[in-house]
Parts: sequence; C-alpha cells; structure tokens
Amino acid sequence: MANRTARRWIGGTIACLWLLSLILPAAGWGNGPDAMGPGWSLLSIGWMGFLNTQFGWFANVPFLLSMPFAIGRDRPSTLSFLIAGVAIALPAIQTLGWTEVQTDSGRFPVVIGPGYYLWLTALFAQSMWLISRALSWGADDNAYR
Repeated sequence: MANRTARRWIGGTIACLWLLSLILPAAGWGNGPDAMGPGWSLLSIGWMGFLNTQFGWFANVPFLLSMPFAIGRDRPSTLSFLIAGVAIALPAIQTLGWTEVQTDSGRFPVVIGPGYYLWLTALFAQSMWLISRALSWGADDNAYR
C-alpha cells in the first residue's frame, strides 16, 4: 500500500509539473513582447516541429501513455518501461539544441521561458522514474518501486 501511495505522489507531482508548463510562457520565436506563447499553444502546433527538424513534441506521446502504467503497476514491465523511458528522453534531449525556427518569413531565434524548463523537468523526471523502476525491479524485494 505504501508503494502505491508513493507512486501516486510521484506521478501526480510529475503530471502537475507538465500541466503547469502548459499555462506558463514556454517558448516562441522572433522579437517583441508577444514572441513567447504559453505551453498549450506550443503543444497544439508542436507536432509540426519535424518541419524544422525539431522532434521534442513527440516525447509527449510516450509521456502521457506511460503515466497511468507508471502509477498503477506494482510490477513494472521491464522492457516496456525501458522503451518508454528512452522514447521520452531522446526527443527531449534533442530539444536542448533548439536555437532557431524557420518560417515563411525567415529564420528567427528561439525565446525560452519557464514553461519550457518545467516541461523538460517533467519529461526527464518521468523518464528517469520509468527507467529506475525497470532496472530496480527484482534487484531487491524490499526496494522502493
């Protein structure tokens, strides 16, 4: 029972960070005070990032799909948790090199806000949690999961 409560707290905290990143200014491009938009606006158009060789948005898919399993499963599926952790981490790491956006009107520098950093924190926390649960399963029957 204690493990389930801990998983709910950890998963809930990670989910709250992700949700908070949607309402805070996250990122944008260009100059001026309106250059940065909230996270939800980037979430809505992020799937088009592949046009700029930016694949970070795709980390949201395994993040959202893995959350109920990470919280609900007493016994993690080692392979699926490892795959999900890597599927979250790789596109998230790729976003660290995001410096410019190319649009029809030219290339613009990326402007980063606090929502972007919260989003990355949530993604990396989920990835590390999944991988650590997968690797620790069976190592010690009394270990935290």
